[in-house]
Amino acid sequence: MSTRVLALALALGVAATPALADDGARRVRDPEDTWKSLARDPEDEIAQRAYDQAMFDGDTHLDLAVAATMRASREKELKLAIESYEAATRARPDAPEPHFRAAAAILRFYLECNPHEAAALCRGADTFQRHARRVIRHWDAFEAKAPLDPRLEDDILFERAILHTKLATAEHLAHARDDYKKLLARVTPRQNRFGALASGNLAETEMMLGDLDAAIIQYGRTLELAQGVSLYFGLAVALDRDEQGQQARTILRSFGIRGVRDLEAAIVSRDVFYVPEGEAYYYLALGYEANGIDEAAIRYYDEFLASGAHPQFAPRARANRAALVERRSKRKPVDATRDWERGAPIP
Repeated sequence: MSTRVLALALALGVAATPALADDGARRVRDPEDTWKSLARDPEDEIAQRAYDQAMFDGDTHLDLAVAATMRASREKELKLAIESYEAATRARPDAPEPHFRAAAAILRFYLECNPHEAAALCRGADTFQRHARRVIRHWDAFEAKAPLDPRLEDDILFERAILHTKLATAEHLAHARDDYKKLLARVTPRQNRFGALASGNLAETEMMLGDLDAAIIQYGRTLELAQGVSLYFGLAVALDRDEQGQQARTILRSFGIRGVRDLEAAIVSRDVFYVPEGEAYYYLALGYEANGIDEAAIRYYDEFLASGAHPQFAPRARANRAALVERRSKRKPVDATRDWERGAPIP
């Protein structure tokens, strides 16, 4: 599944009208605002003031989190920022903006950050699982309150689908599929910067959910938009699992060993990721098999089976492996360096 570094603008970059000026002074209302204020229910006015103060506090603490150079200080300010935005949601349950800002802050500091930075907060699988779910909850609330906001197709739907995919349960994968479909229904793939990625990721998600027919169709649509080794490998794997193995191997043979190596490099650099990670072994096994590097293919099928990734496809992997073992038994012994010269690891 193709990806990029998750990138949403921090809430501070979002156009908004805070209740307080930068120096902390109250803004002077114009006559129209004053009239609206007088006409407003007193309880609504109190709620609005609480909302404005909470949003201002959230932005202030977020500024301090951005500036912090120590992990403890950053975590403290970020916690206060998120609590302030969540207080704003309680003051005005109808408002979408605090949900957007809370999600952006959590995403930026807990999920997007460089774990090697001194003040990094994105460390550990537990951190990802917990905070990914928090971001999704805020985005769900934002969408419910502002279903036509353009930020949904500009950023949120794609990024939320990625988070759902990485959480990897059947329920989350189904939500990922829904988000890709929503994105592609809102605009044509060519009109959106995520269009081709969303289309390819939808194909991969359909396969992970076991709908091979839908996956094959979606890969075909995606290849009309973009070309890439990972897309052809995805199509080939879907065809193989759909018992169209000959066609799958014909596709991969056309890329040769260089194509397999390119996919391996993309996986290592995280330009392409698979969920669970063991799914990648099936792709590599099929690529090596198609190009006649049987020992490497057998080893990768073993890795796939040992990983437990997508057990519904384990029978096909075992069948492919058994066919390779049988083919190997009928061949005359060869010097293993011959495979090495073609680019495969020495068995």
